[in-house]
Amino acid sequence: MDENAIRQWLIDCFGPIQGEMAWNQLSNLPEELREQLMSRDPSELPKPSEVQSMMQAFTAGGLNTMGDMERIAQEGPINVKLAKSLALQQANGKGSESSVSAEYGEMARRAISEANLWLDTACEFNPAEGETKVLTRTDWVNGTLDSWAQFASPVAQSMNDALASILSSRFGDDDGIQPEVSGIFAGPVQIPIPDSMKDPAQLMRFVGNTSFAMQLGRAAGDLSHEVRGSFDQGIALLKNPAGGLIVQNIVEYAESLELDANEVMGYLALQELAHTRLYASVPWLMPRFEALLGKYARGIAIDMDAMEEQIRDAQTVDPDSMADAVNITKVAFPDTP
Repeated sequence: MDENAIRQWLIDCFGPIQGEMAWNQLSNLPEELREQLMSRDPSELPKPSEVQSMMQAFTAGGLNTMGDMERIAQEGPINVKLAKSLALQQANGKGSESSVSAEYGEMARRAISEANLWLDTACEFNPAEGETKVLTRTDWVNGTLDSWAQFASPVAQSMNDALASILSSRFGDDDGIQPEVSGIFAGPVQIPIPDSMKDPAQLMRFVGNTSFAMQLGRAAGDLSHEVRGSFDQGIALLKNPAGGLIVQNIVEYAESLELDANEVMGYLALQELAHTRLYASVPWLMPRFEALLGKYARGIAIDMDAMEEQIRDAQTVDPDSMADAVNITKVAFPDTP
């Protein structure tokens, strides 16, 4: 990679002052590590706008200083604030509507009313308490992200512990974290790493915490463009027991099928409200699902050799490069019949 090109890329990403700081830090890294970074294909670098969006997400996720790393690592296996910030960026992307129009809102409410009338005569389950909401993609992310994080936390904890164990043996020494790793995490503005974070295990828990947040945020952001009701995954994700419909997604879904939007809205409203009545009338059902999901997640066995191989192949020790190392599809032992 041409030095002038990488220098300009840093300036475009971080601005003239911090970009020059980042370039100076890159120049002062150990030669072997610097050559590894400089050997990457320029096409693999993210666009400056993507870097800036990621920095905004990190700020929203409470990652403003190295001191924040220590706090975030202790709060749990997933940085929920960061995950939500990333998910909202995607949910609010191009083409997403910030509010539900009066026309589509009326269409959804009419479909909800008709679905309730039909269910009153077709089943013995009573309606759930509250009002079924008419949601935007942003509303869905804000309403469900905490539930996703709760379900993912047990496996995230196991993965973080495994990651910390491997990285301690690879990057640790008698004095704590190696200087090379410290240099990678210094960023465009040099900030001393807190003493407690010089323990490689603690630092790698932060890496896992952040990597899981990035994976969860991206997945939730993608789903926000696809889900049509709060029970699409078959479980209660919203705190509102009466559920909700993501109207823009329903309308776009109907268009993709070349079907009348009113008919599709009516069918999906019926499906959503049937779920709300089931979960409201069988109070032990959702706790049972939560217990089973938690038991399954805690029972996932981590293939340490596969994880170490993923880490060995990582270009740098940063959250994005470590994403594959905490990708459960690549490092978990396969289920047996």
